[in-house]
Amino acid sequence: MLLFDFSDSSLKVLKLSPQFLGGNAVVAFAKGELKEGLIRNSEILDPPNLAAPAKDILNKAIPKPISDQEAALVLHDERTFTLRLPPLAASDDELTGDSLEKLVAPLLPVPFPSLATDSLGRQFAAVDRKMLAGYTGLLESLNLKAQSAVPESYALFFLFLPLIKADELALFLDVGAKTTDAVLLDHEGVVQTLTEPIELTQLKRGIEEIVGFSKEKFNQEPRRVFLGGGGALAINAKSLAEGIGRPVDSAEEVFQTYPIPIKVNFGKVSKLSFLSLFGLALALQQKEQLNLLR
Repeated sequence: MLLFDFSDSSLKVLKLSPQFLGGNAVVAFAKGELKEGLIRNSEILDPPNLAAPAKDILNKAIPKPISDQEAALVLHDERTFTLRLPPLAASDDELTGDSLEKLVAPLLPVPFPSLATDSLGRQFAAVDRKMLAGYTGLLESLNLKAQSAVPESYALFFLFLPLIKADELALFLDVGAKTTDAVLLDHEGVVQTLTEPIELTQLKRGIEEIVGFSKEKFNQEPRRVFLGGGGALAINAKSLAEGIGRPVDSAEEVFQTYPIPIKVNFGKVSKLSFLSLFGLALALQQKEQLNLLR
């Protein structure tokens, strides 16, 4: 299976393959830039002209080329809605259809019928149907059948779960070249996605604001911070930890206990920029999982 992560300016792919003795392994990766105007605000604007560069990136994979019949993808949090449902809702086995819409529609800024949705326990996710169809249509043009689509933060939850203690709230920072996105996670799943980007020059202040928001809304503050994303290597974790008064760890730690064998050499390419896809690989192994294509 090929795992896809599209952004407005790039495409990242991992190949997950069954192994002879059972289980799966990451056996290849691809990463490439996309021309401006093909994707904007996470929405595919020009599907016919995106297929060719996407195929070219797959052909330049390491080892190259990579292909498959099935695919899964992560959807960026800026265009998805990931909510924590009230505790009582999780015990309602009939929380589907009209009852689910009645519960979450007041929390969403767009009409419920325009969304593809799924829920599992207290975790709810939704994305614009038209936007999602753009990705599944693109994958079909690449001769791939999309089997699963999940919010990026939901995939990251499975990646960091082994590092999050029971009853602990953690903050993940996805560090880009100029700005940082943030996700609050606990042992149950995604608590809150914070899609208003933090300027890197104001990172300490941004974290302090998130801590204040978390204390006010959830009566709990994040006890630890994980750094990921392509820009994480440029941040001095020790200095940041001293500045915010809580532990700061590189997401590289997840690879010390990552349960899926990685049988490809990433060389000088940082695995931190593929975090959501490593998380997606774990999500796909769960007996039950959210799936916006369901």
